[in-house]
Amino acid sequence: MTRGDGGRRLFADEADYAAFMELLARAKQRFRFDMYAYCLMPTHLHLLLRVSAISVSVIMHWLQLMYAKKFNRIRERWGHVFQDRFKAPRCRDDRHLLALLRYIHRNPVRGGLVESAGQWPWSGHQGLVGARPDPLVDKDFPLLMFSSDEGEAMRLYNELVRKTPGEDSDEAPLSVYLSPSRPEALSREHRPKEETATSQEEDWRKAADEEASIAGISTADLLGDDRGRNMAQARHAFIRRMVIGGWKPTRVADLLGCSPALISQVCRRF
Repeated sequence: MTRGDGGRRLFADEADYAAFMELLARAKQRFRFDMYAYCLMPTHLHLLLRVSAISVSVIMHWLQLMYAKKFNRIRERWGHVFQDRFKAPRCRDDRHLLALLRYIHRNPVRGGLVESAGQWPWSGHQGLVGARPDPLVDKDFPLLMFSSDEGEAMRLYNELVRKTPGEDSDEAPLSVYLSPSRPEALSREHRPKEETATSQEEDWRKAADEEASIAGISTADLLGDDRGRNMAQARHAFIRRMVIGGWKPTRVADLLGCSPALISQVCRRF
């Protein structure tokens, strides 16, 4: 969650909302994360993300930077647009996931902006209930929490979100909505692919060979200590390829013999 600086509006009109939605789409392509819920409010926003190799910090830094530039350019102003650092609590368990889905998508209702979550166009709710296609929302994972049948899952999710304010507390029995079959379904569909040490070795060597060939240098030079401009560009391309491909920055740092901080610095430029 992140807020406008000093409680000011982040989104003044439909063009602002649409601009941030476009940035979210670009961010998903750049950083390869899943988004299970989102809600853009006039003064703040909520995102429920599942990240892999690229951290939430890198993703949020890029989103805030790009939106602030556009926001200030249109209004011919300068200065902060977002307030301090964003908040990024971890999702603790399945029950917490359901609570977050409900909390995020009921935000416009709590704020008195609409009477039901489905009336707010700047959230992922309509995508989860099938009211309209929403490419920003990765709906399969959260819907499996409710049922393996998509139609039934949408119905149960919608029922949860439509609860009256008196029922909308942390004490509400969220566990009754959890599908008994979800552990097996999730472990089968979302289990990370297992890789042997040999296949990992082949993957990074192939990537290094290809990036070195593109740059017109040897693989040894790419992985060496030369700090020339062309060499640096080739290494940055290699870093981007490995991180986006799912490698952790610390592992890429080990390959190049540099600090993880340098890898993170390159990632922020994606």
